[in-house]
Amino acid sequence: MNKEHFSLVYFLSRPLFLGIAFSLLFNQSGSDAIIACLLGTLLGIGLIWFINKMNFSKDNFKIIQLIIYIYLLVLSIMVLEAFISSFFLTTTPKLLIIAPSIILCLYASFKKMKTIKRTTFLLFFLSITIFSIAALSLGNFFTISNITPLFTHKTTNILKSAVVFASLSACPNILLKEENIKLSKHIGYYIFSCIIHTLVCTIILGSLTPNVAQIYSFPEYMVLKRIKIFTFIENIENILSSIWYIDIFVFITLLSKRIYNIIKSKLLFFPIVIAIVIFTTYFIVDDYYRVIFLYHYTPYILLGLITLLGTSALKKS
Repeated sequence: MNKEHFSLVYFLSRPLFLGIAFSLLFNQSGSDAIIACLLGTLLGIGLIWFINKMNFSKDNFKIIQLIIYIYLLVLSIMVLEAFISSFFLTTTPKLLIIAPSIILCLYASFKKMKTIKRTTFLLFFLSITIFSIAALSLGNFFTISNITPLFTHKTTNILKSAVVFASLSACPNILLKEENIKLSKHIGYYIFSCIIHTLVCTIILGSLTPNVAQIYSFPEYMVLKRIKIFTFIENIENILSSIWYIDIFVFITLLSKRIYNIIKSKLLFFPIVIAIVIFTTYFIVDDYYRVIFLYHYTPYILLGLITLLGTSALKKS
C-alpha cells in the first residue's frame, strides 16, 4: 500500500460531505441514508474507474479541468465560510473568516507534491484519532431503534441519495489523476473512505434520530455537542470538529496546486484566486438562493462536468 496515496484518497473523498452530503442524504432518505451510502459506494467505484480510465495529457482539456477545479474551489470556500461563521465567528466579516485559511493553503500549495503527500499522511493519523474519540464518546447516545426500520422511503429517493453520495465522494478524486494511482489500489482506498462515511452516517442517525438530523445544516457538528468525557469534560465539539478543517485545508491546497499547474503564472494565479474568493464571499455566500441552488444541484453539476471531461478524453485516446 502506498501510504501517501492512501491518505490523499481519504482526504479527497471527505471535504464535500460537511454541510452538503449528509444534509442531503438525511433530507432525501432519512434512516435509509445508510442504504444510500452502501449503494453510493458501488456507484462511486464506477466513477473512480471512469476517472482512472481518462487518458489525457497535461496539455489537453485544460479549460474543462480548470472549470472543474474552480467550481470545487468555490464550493470549498462556501462550505468553510458557512461552517466557521455558523458556529465560531458569527459576527466576523466573511472575508476575514476566509482570508487566513486561503493564505495558509496557498502557502502550502507551493510546496513540492512530495512534501504535501507526507503532510497528508501525518494528518491522516490526527484525523482518524479524532474520529475514533468522537465515535467512542457517542456510544452512550447511540440507539439502534433510531435507525430502524430501513427501506421506509421511496426507492427513487434512496437512488438519488446514492448518486449524491457517489458524486460528492468520488468526483474530487479527479485531482489525483496526475498521481497515476493503480486502479485496484485507488478503489481499495476509496472503499475505506466510504466505510468511514457510512459509520459517520450511522452514528449521526443513531444518536440524533432521522427527524432531528434533518433539521440541522451541519448534523455532524450537532451530534458532537452531546459528547462528554468522564461525565465532566464538556463543550469539546470545537476541538473535535477540527477534523473537517483538516479536510478542507487539504482540499483547497491541492485545488490551488492543480490550478497553478494549469495557469503556470503567479501573475495570473494570485489575481484569479483573489477573484474567486471575492466572488464566492459576496456573490455566492451572501445570497441564500444561490447557496441553496449549489447545495441541491452540486452533485449533478459535478457529475456533468466529470462526464464531459471523461468522454472528451476517451474520444481523444
